[in-house]
Parts: sequence; structure tokens; C-alpha cells
Amino acid sequence: MSDKSKLVYICSPYSTGDVQKNVEKAKEYCKLALKEGFVPVAPHLLYPQFLCDEDEAEREHGISCGLALLDVCAEVWVFGDISKGMRREIEYARNKKKKVVYMDLKEYILREDALNIPFTGGINDDGLCYVPLRDITRHLRILPAADVRKIAHGKWIKKFCGEFRCNVCGEITSIDTEIEFTKGMRYRYCPWCGAEMDMEDNE
Repeated sequence: MSDKSKLVYICSPYSTGDVQKNVEKAKEYCKLALKEGFVPVAPHLLYPQFLCDEDEAEREHGISCGLALLDVCAEVWVFGDISKGMRREIEYARNKKKKVVYMDLKEYILREDALNIPFTGGINDDGLCYVPLRDITRHLRILPAADVRKIAHGKWIKKFCGEFRCNVCGEITSIDTEIEFTKGMRYRYCPWCGAEMDMEDNE
């Protein structure tokens, strides 16, 4: 599992809000990546163990180390509300041409968990196996869902040459060329709020 294409950077809140709850959620995101066949990289579960997040110099050192790890990852997975630190990671990933994935499922059930449900059924008159629908529904309802946020949908509003504003968060994004913009190669999502820019044609 040393293949770099398997490495995914877990980008989620740490110091914003309840730190302990954020840590537990980050652990779940890592488990999700593992079960999906990826190797999770989560600096915010590592560096706060020996660096003080409240010390500006140590925090900056930890962020720099995290960005160095991001360099070797194939993708960045974004979970939860985007904090200032997460914005920096996302912007860095965009500049490095990394694939940024905004986890957008309200309820995410792992395929492996669903396939391992111990269904009990029977055999009908035609010799075919069956499982009662009520049993399938009951088992699926008790499967734990990953805590991932629903993605917003928006559109780009052209401001000046090479600059476009996200109508969801209002942030301005500089785009190198309008050709690159119209192809949608790098800006299908807002790098600040994660909104998918698919509402209307660009203005």
C-alpha cells in the first residue's frame, strides 16, 4: 500500500469548536478512507500531540509539516465546515493541481458494511432465494452513517478580468485564463466553501 495514488489527505476542522469532538470525527473520516481502500493522512491527529496549537509559532510549524505531507497525497478529502486553516490547505492543494473532493453525502453507508449484513431469508416455490424487504430495510437503518456534510450548489459571477465571485460564500477566486475557466478543469467547486458550481451558465 505504498502506492502514492492511494494516499488521501483528510482535511477537517480541528481547533474550531469542540476540539475533542473534532478529533473523534477526524478518526472516523480516517476509518472511512481505510475501508474504501485508501491510506488516510491526517496531520491534525499527529502534530497536536507534541506541538501547541495555541502557540502561533508551533501552530505554523505544524501547518507547514502538514502541507509537506499533502504534497505526496493524490487527493484531498474535505469534511465539515471549512475553517481558516482548512482554506489554506485547500488553496495549497489547488495550486499544486491536487484533486480536491468535497464529501457531499448526507448519509454515507460503506459498501463493505452493507455487503456483510447477515441477511436471513428462505427459498420460494421456484427454488429462488429471497430476503424479506422489511429485513433489508431494518438492517440498513441500523448501519452507522459517516458524518459528512451536504454540498452546496452555486454559480460563478464574473467580476473583473480573471476574477470570479462565488454566489454562495461571496469569496473571489482568481482564474488564470478564461479558457481554463470555461473548460471547468480546476474550478468545478469553489475552493473556499466547497460549493459545486453547477446552477446556471456563468455570467
